[in-house]
Amino acid sequence: MNTQEDPRHLILFILLIFLLPYTYGGCIAVFSSGGDGDKVIIRSGPSDEDKQIVDDGGSGDTLIVATQASITPANAEALTGVAVTGNLTNSGPEISALSQSSAHTQIETFRPLSFTLALGDSLRDIDLNPSLFQLSQTNMINESGTVEGPCGGLFSYSLNLNILSEEFSGSLSFEDYCDSGTRFYGETDVVGAFEVSTGDFLSATFSFNNLIQGTFTLDGEMSIDLSDSPVIAVFTAHAKDNDTERVYWLRDYSMNITEWAGDVEIEVSGTFHHPDHGFVNLATTDPLVVHEEDDWPASGQIVIQGDNHTRAQLTALDPLHWRVEADTEGDGIFEWESGVLNWTDL
Repeated sequence: MNTQEDPRHLILFILLIFLLPYTYGGCIAVFSSGGDGDKVIIRSGPSDEDKQIVDDGGSGDTLIVATQASITPANAEALTGVAVTGNLTNSGPEISALSQSSAHTQIETFRPLSFTLALGDSLRDIDLNPSLFQLSQTNMINESGTVEGPCGGLFSYSLNLNILSEEFSGSLSFEDYCDSGTRFYGETDVVGAFEVSTGDFLSATFSFNNLIQGTFTLDGEMSIDLSDSPVIAVFTAHAKDNDTERVYWLRDYSMNITEWAGDVEIEVSGTFHHPDHGFVNLATTDPLVVHEEDDWPASGQIVIQGDNHTRAQLTALDPLHWRVEADTEGDGIFEWESGVLNWTDL
């Protein structure tokens, strides 16, 4: 593994596990992150000035101008590693309750999904008894309360529930909340859909501008379908490392998670940006397969696309090992290979 890059600090958040329609060659893409109007300009081009962080002249926006990364032997391992660990979380041994019907599934042990599932789990832990709606004299119900985290801390919630439309809105406030070893603080707004007959949450979109996880302050949005398999989540955010002041971006990092008997298949796509290398597009060309008893994929491939047609391909060899191949000349040939690497190094 390249010792100059620690994939844990390359994780963009994904989620991060996290721009596809915005990154065609030669164009400039401008988008806001949510929050206080922060914006990023992604420009594919070789100019050194494109790598600067520029002041907008006093409006309060931070404009980050970045080039598309060129894949090299020095960064291929780190960038493909981020493609698998697409978030800014480091989960521990605690297990997240992915579904109300199954407390321990193979999806829960796949570490890169921990932050995404932790936000989804927070809603599932709110008990909406169907009798609450059946006995209501109005179409709008306001519910609030507190919930303890599976491995510590708590969060408080305030929700507005529309019985007729089966839609809800509100906010969650996390205080040292811990789920699946992922611990975070701060507030998030949330909107989504629920089912009156069961009290189950079906979908949710979380918007946040000051969530703190570890050394990172997170600003962005995450949407998740909670209704059934496959679980579909999309994550767009930027994260500031408060120790180094560096900013990482994840854009439209999409996860499609399908659970089968004994294993789970995960497909990902999106774009992430690292301040040292630039941005790359990524996609699974073969779904990542995680078996029930394993922590890491036993098979599957992810390809990241860089500048000037350079690319790198990560292949899961077995639940313990992976390999990276890189086309550093953009000629369609993988002329560099990492050798066998250990998943635990991520």
